[in-house]
Amino acid sequence: MDDLLLALPAPRLETRIRWWLRSAPARLGRALPRIAVSTLLLSGLFWGGYFTGSGMLEAGALPVTFVQPDSPPDWVRSFSTAFCRGDAAFIAAHLAGRYAGLDEPAVQVQLDSMHVNAGDCVGSRYLGALAGPEGARQYIYVLDFANSSERRSVWFVFTTMAGRVVNIE
Repeated sequence: MDDLLLALPAPRLETRIRWWLRSAPARLGRALPRIAVSTLLLSGLFWGGYFTGSGMLEAGALPVTFVQPDSPPDWVRSFSTAFCRGDAAFIAAHLAGRYAGLDEPAVQVQLDSMHVNAGDCVGSRYLGALAGPEGARQYIYVLDFANSSERRSVWFVFTTMAGRVVNIE
């Protein structure tokens, strides 16, 4: 039976075109919602603050940009490496806003919890920054964690005002 099917000639071009024209709308109808949702999610992730007026996009905020990102202030770079290393003393000295009441032991407990859940931090990469309202700046970092079974990256946004970190997301 299989030999008989193999002996049949290939469908003519006209037949293939008709088949494609009949099946294309259904295929597009199934793919369109996925394309729309993924486009909305990605645009909301990368451009949300830009379109709503809550932030101003700077060079390097997107990983696909060809422009080298402006480097953050030295203390923000030091804060990200201290956050990665688990240096509670440095972090506690640079917190303000909703974290103003945290002392060094409380920060150390939080960092230990993060390292237990995620593993050891092996690196910190700067992606870019957003300028927010009232002089706030948001610096986007990716921290690389490695534990015994896998390696993963986690994005962190450090919101700063007046030389202190006021929010960590």
